[in-house]
Amino acid sequence: MAQNIENRAQITFNYGNVQGASAASNLATTTLQGPLNVIKNSLNTSYSANDELTYIITLENTGNSAIDGVVVTDNLGRFTPPNMTQPVTPLTYIGPAQLYINGVLSNQLATDVTATGELQFTIASLPGNSNAIIVYIVQVNEYAPLSVDFGSITNTVLADADGLCESSVDTNTIAVLEAADVRLIKQMSPDPVVCGEQITYTINMYNYGNIPATNVQLTDVFSPAPENISVYVNGTLLSDGYTYDEATGTLTLPAIADESSIIPAATYTRDIQTGIVTTQPGAVSVVITGTI
Repeated sequence: MAQNIENRAQITFNYGNVQGASAASNLATTTLQGPLNVIKNSLNTSYSANDELTYIITLENTGNSAIDGVVVTDNLGRFTPPNMTQPVTPLTYIGPAQLYINGVLSNQLATDVTATGELQFTIASLPGNSNAIIVYIVQVNEYAPLSVDFGSITNTVLADADGLCESSVDTNTIAVLEAADVRLIKQMSPDPVVCGEQITYTINMYNYGNIPATNVQLTDVFSPAPENISVYVNGTLLSDGYTYDEATGTLTLPAIADESSIIPAATYTRDIQTGIVTTQPGAVSVVITGTI
């Protein structure tokens, strides 16, 4: 980070019978800036659980001389969640990392993950008036915030080297993707089922996303088509609100989808001891019974 320098000169002097007169200059200012600049970017604009993210670190040596032993440290989004005293690291380095100096692939990059979970790159030498790009891949892990309210990861990257007057710092923030993530699991019982007896279809709809799925409409085509069906939603028997064509075995629930037909968003809980985030999906259960 650039440093502001201020300087003011003073003089003392005599004139005539006056002793110890003084005068001060104006306040002169300038900015002290090191030759090494760092910029952190991501190819991703948002993230979800377990996503792989690609980051790019750009380094600039604006000085005329080479900078040896450049160390670039990425904290991988390390932060201290609310109600916790210990920090967590929401990203895991999975590599590979590649270094380009002035657009040419270089083999002088060393990569290490420190004991605190930070990612550290070392460049043997960065020539004067040059730029370098480090490209690498990380994965969103079990410590990453996933809810809409707290959903972002901010990386801080610091570049330094021995003999520099200052280090260079930059940050990059990626927001969690606001989306519904719906999955269906269907079961039939009993197995086997005897012709002329009751069959039960159970459909569990889960939303692992951080916003509700709305205007949900379930369609199921049974073959063979059961007769005298009953439909339950979350344990409640429906008397209407759905259509069933026994000729084709097609069930549509609800008959007309609207904002009231939703699968709730998931809830996310962080263990204050381990820092791990667990997901409890929003759920809707549909049970259909009939004679087959």
